[in-house]
Order: sequence, then C-alpha cells, then structure tokens
Amino acid sequence: ELGEQVNLIGDAEVRRGGTVLRGDRISYTVASDEVEATGNVRVYRDGVAVFGPRLSLKLDARTGSMPDVGFTYAPHGGRGTAKLIEFLEGNRIRLTEATYTTCSPGDHSWWIRAREMVLDHDQQFGEGEGAAIIFQGVPILASPYFQFPLGNERRSGLLTPSFGINSKLGVSAGVPYYWNIAPNYDATITPQVNTKRGLLVGNEFRYLQPTYTGTVLY
Repeated sequence: ELGEQVNLIGDAEVRRGGTVLRGDRISYTVASDEVEATGNVRVYRDGVAVFGPRLSLKLDARTGSMPDVGFTYAPHGGRGTAKLIEFLEGNRIRLTEATYTTCSPGDHSWWIRAREMVLDHDQQFGEGEGAAIIFQGVPILASPYFQFPLGNERRSGLLTPSFGINSKLGVSAGVPYYWNIAPNYDATITPQVNTKRGLLVGNEFRYLQPTYTGTVLY
C-alpha cells in the first residue's frame, strides 16, 4: 500500500492518461492526486512539449501550472515561451505573456506576442488577447483579439505572415486573413506593407460549384 506521499528522485518519470511528466524530482501526494515536479521539468501532452523549472499538476484532472516555460507544438512546427502556462479542464492550455513562432530555432525573423493565449485541442482552435506580430524586432500589426486553427479544418483567421526584400518594393511584410465564407466559398485578404511603395491590399476569392470552379484575384 502506498504511503501518503511518493518521492521519485533522479531522472524521474510519471505517465497518466496520455500525459508524460519528467523531472529531476517528482513528489506525488496520494490523497490529492497532485504532483509537484522540480528541476528540468518536461511535460508531453497532445503534441505539445513544455519545459521549465517546476510544475504543479493534478494527474487525473490534468490541470495545473508551470511558470517561466518554453514549449514546442509539433503538429504546426511551432515553438514559443510563456511567463505562465496553465493546463485547464477540457483539454485546454492557457499561456500568459506568450510568444509564438514557426521559425527554426535560432531564427527570429518573426513572432507573435500575446498577453494571453488559449489552445483548445478539443475544438481545434486557438485564441489570443493583446497580440502583436513582430518582424525583425518591429511590431507591424496589433490586435486586441485573434483566433487561429490548430487542426486541418478550415476556419477564419490570420495565416502565417510573409516577409521579403527586393529592389522595387524594399522590405515587404504581409499578414493574410483567411475568411471561410461557406463550404464552397472562401477568400484570403492580404494587407502588405512595402517600405518603397506603401500599402497594398490583395485578395483571392475562390468558388466551387458542382460543374465548375474558379478563382478571382485582385
């Protein structure tokens, strides 16, 4: 019979319900079903890997928190940091003072900075508040609220920004917005800033019918 608390020391690991927890020291309190982990803590859950100095987690409920973390999101090749990450009920994750990018490690061309971000894996979407898109250290777009998809389902929202440099436009940065109008209609609207030419707004409208399909660009 287990005692009131179990302590695992030295490259410890706990697995429960699809969640893998590793750390230098893990303490499990039986009565509260709560885990406290310290030292090189890593959590793997639903394609998200989170690493930080310490963790508090209720195993069965899969709720808890980690401060000062880095994370990777394998399905989208994304990575980021957060001042605090909270594992919520309903397979959701909330990040406070978060950054996110799909750039390779060591590449800081662009990233998203948000006051708060929530990833809902059941509904397959993320949402953020107080966000800004940063290009080469300069904010180019800010929004009090935004959403983005986590799966393959079509959903309205911002797409990955694009950046480039050439002799005619100078430095250019575009932020596409995808509008899922209907199952057979959609549009992508792309505001683009060019340092030598000013602002450009492009649009791609697509339609699909039983006997024909088409695209309108302007």
